[in-house]
Amino acid sequence: MRILDRYLTKSMVSAYICCILVFLFLYIIVDLFSHLDDILKDQVALSLLINYYLSFIPLIYIQVSPMACLLSLLYSIGTLSKNNEIIAMRASGLSIWRISQPVLIFGFIISILIFMVNERFLPKAQQISYRMKNEIFEKNNNGQPSKMYNLAIYGQNNRHFVIDIYYPKKQMMENVTMLEHDKNQNVVSKTVARYAYFRKDSWLFRKCVISYFNQDGQLIGEPFYFENKFMRLDDRPADFLRQQQQTAFMNIAQLKDYVNRLSKSGAVAVIRNLKVDLYNRYSYPFTSFIIILVGIPFALGSRKRGQAIASLGVCIGISFIYYVFNQTSIAFGKTGLIPPIISAVLSHGVFISASLFAVRRLS
Repeated sequence: MRILDRYLTKSMVSAYICCILVFLFLYIIVDLFSHLDDILKDQVALSLLINYYLSFIPLIYIQVSPMACLLSLLYSIGTLSKNNEIIAMRASGLSIWRISQPVLIFGFIISILIFMVNERFLPKAQQISYRMKNEIFEKNNNGQPSKMYNLAIYGQNNRHFVIDIYYPKKQMMENVTMLEHDKNQNVVSKTVARYAYFRKDSWLFRKCVISYFNQDGQLIGEPFYFENKFMRLDDRPADFLRQQQQTAFMNIAQLKDYVNRLSKSGAVAVIRNLKVDLYNRYSYPFTSFIIILVGIPFALGSRKRGQAIASLGVCIGISFIYYVFNQTSIAFGKTGLIPPIISAVLSHGVFISASLFAVRRLS
């Protein structure tokens, strides 16, 4: 069986690498042609384009890896099935789990690899690609979203802003909480306002309440209410636009610390969204393993060419259903219909159960 294990592993690795390279090429070509007019118009340097797409590789790899795992599984098992080797192994008394062992180990290793890429390389690559994208493709684009919802922004001078709705064109915030921290990251003041408008070099906070706290987090005196309160802050509207994708630039430790620091703001919706993103950082890398597990009963159950093609179609369909189910689960978590941790693992649990049931029936 060691010979079979080595053969299956070698076949999976080679097919996986080929699939990843093809997907990378297609992804880059499609993106390149979609921006070709801007590239030619602005005469973007080739070196700048190369660096931009190199910074995109970690994100592309993470996104296409599950499908690459599925295709490499079907190719490897299909090669054995074509020569009736799967039938011979089953006839010799080998179980489906024993035949699938090298495939499952491969999927688990890929999941660990994706977790490491997601944690160590993706945040920095996201920063680089986001900055270069603005420089290359959006320097002449003045279009801004009319509204931005549930923002959590790192401000200057140890400030945090939690904003329900931000209107970039109006330079206005609605339902905003501003936390100010000392050098030890203790909250020293909390400003809650119904609206905030940027006027020249100051922010006008309307219907706001300002509270002050000591080092133990205890309220100092009574909160102060202001119908209108001007504050000269270093934070500008452009800063909020630049930081709208800041959580994508964080690793797990930074995101966890960010959630803990915002927990004192009372911004339930923002914190809930961040917790869903945090738990999804742990669960998403194992999508490749789950997809392989889903594909095993279909790959082993096909013996003829027509059946193999049908199995490929079924697996791709199931992968699409998995993606839709996972995104729906995450959306439910962010709206508060289910707990954040459940939303991150629900799709994994459902499809693992379905895969185990399918393998049991095939056995």
